[in-house]
Amino acid sequence: MWGTGPRYGMAMARSDARMRLLDAALVALVAHGAGVFDDNLARWCRVNGVSRATAYRHLKRVRERGRWEPDSTRPRTRVDHATPLEVEAEVVRLRRELAEQPGEEVGADNVRYYLTQLAALDGWAERGWTVPSRATVHKIMKRHGLVRPEPAIRRAWPLRRLGTHQPVPVHDFVDRGARRHHPAALGPAVQRRELG
Repeated sequence: MWGTGPRYGMAMARSDARMRLLDAALVALVAHGAGVFDDNLARWCRVNGVSRATAYRHLKRVRERGRWEPDSTRPRTRVDHATPLEVEAEVVRLRRELAEQPGEEVGADNVRYYLTQLAALDGWAERGWTVPSRATVHKIMKRHGLVRPEPAIRRAWPLRRLGTHQPVPVHDFVDRGARRHHPAALGPAVQRRELG
């Protein structure tokens, strides 16, 4: 499987070490004029297992900035299909308003329901706004700290037997303590298995 095991970690460590070596050599070349590559960057790349395109991209960045630093992958501008800030503010306002009312559900489904009604009243369609999906409403609420994290429910038993494609028999789902104290309630097949 890709990305697991000790070999994967070793490969990543070697790759990281190669890139650190390349970046240090490029800084020495640009800043100090050191003859690190013997005037043949392509041969150095071949010997060290680094693609030429990567090496020249790093060289360009070192020449521009004087050192190597990774670029941010964050978008520089807000993407066109992002939820408008006004809609996001409305989600937050509505969620807080619903939280103040006793007995009112404050989940993403309910917030979206009221948001749909509000959008129809305020004419969001004329502004080019749409009601975000339930998942988007949840992400907005989570981003603003309005979602209380709840632990996932962990299944107490497997639905399939390990190593087979057969379902677990129904009697294995029954609490073992209940079988010990009330075997008659579970039927004769389970009684025989318990006693036998």
